[in-house]
Order: sequence, then structure tokens, then C-alpha cells
Amino acid sequence: MNKLQELRKSKGDTQKTLAELLGVSEMTISRWEKEKELKIKYEYTQKLADYFGVSVGYLLGHEDYKTIQNDAFDSYRNMAKLLRTNPDFKNIISEYDETNRKNGKLDLSFFVQAESLPIIEQDIKDLILEEWEKTQPEDDYEEIYGTLSDNISRIYIALGQLPILFKDFFGSFLTLSTSDKKIVMQLVNSLYEKNKDIGIIKEYTDKK
Repeated sequence: MNKLQELRKSKGDTQKTLAELLGVSEMTISRWEKEKELKIKYEYTQKLADYFGVSVGYLLGHEDYKTIQNDAFDSYRNMAKLLRTNPDFKNIISEYDETNRKNGKLDLSFFVQAESLPIIEQDIKDLILEEWEKTQPEDDYEEIYGTLSDNISRIYIALGQLPILFKDFFGSFLTLSTSDKKIVMQLVNSLYEKNKDIGIIKEYTDKK
């Protein structure tokens, strides 16, 4: 039973009710409910989600935020426990992160000359500090200064772990000038605010 059937039954509706709501046949509703993974056009998913008072993602059977949050917290707690009880495990993780950091730095050196990497690193630090100063009191500046280098390491680690498609995008982005980086970030933010998560869901469901 997929989410559509589950939601319909919990609401006490018949397949005829949903068919009339969407302007489709009862046979169509029946077919949709038999699908293990619900695959219908976005216009229908949005109407159904609004009708049942749920998100489109929930209707399609995707994980909800609470599940993702709990999984993340559980994973963090398990990791903390392993680190407390097994010192060698901490060394393995550190070595793994260091390997990814070095690989990420190597990946970025494919986009620019190695001599330019310190300039890129400083630009990233300046951007982080600029954003920090907009929201934090001056008394907290010492805290961010102490973590700037850690942030550079995390960026390299992330770059080292990304699939090639996103590695190329992220690596190219890091080599842009400060002003161009801001333009890209503003563009992405404006597109997100325009569509929220609807854009990708609509595109995905329309392909079905």
C-alpha cells in the first residue's frame, strides 16, 4: 500500500472521491494505488498533497524531515560512542578525512595552478568572515578566526568526495572571483526562493 491509498483510507474517502477531485477515472486511482512507487504528474500530486494536508514528498513516499533528522542524530551518537570506546577508530576517521582533504586539494589544483591555491583559500576565508560579521557580534570574531582553517579543510574533504559532475561544478565555482562567487550564490538563492523544492519535484513527476 503506497501513501496515496494510506492517506485516502485514513481520511475515509473512496476512490471515486479522489477521481472526481482530479477529473480522472476510478480505474486510474486504483492503478495509482497499486504502484509500489507513486508516479503521477505534478499537477495531480500537488492537488492531492493540498487535499490531504501533506507535502508532495510525503505523498510520493519520500523520507520526511523528522526521519532524516533522527537518522542523523542517531548516526552522530553512534559515532561519538565508537570514538569514546575505540581510540583506533578515531585515528582511522582522521586518516580518512586527511586522505579526502589531500585528494580534494589535488582536484582543485586541476582547475588552477598550485601556486594559486593559497589565494583561493584566503578568498574563501574572507567570504566566510564577511558573512559571519553580518550576523555575529564583534566579541565572537575570535571564534571564527580559529575555525577558518578548519572550514578550508572541510571544503577540500567535500570536494574530494563529490561525484565528478558536482566536483567539476564546485571546483570551477571555487576558482571564480569573489564578485562572481557572490553572483552565483545570489542566483542560486533567488532560484530556490522562487521554486523552493517544487521545481525538482515537478520536473521529476512530469517525466513519469
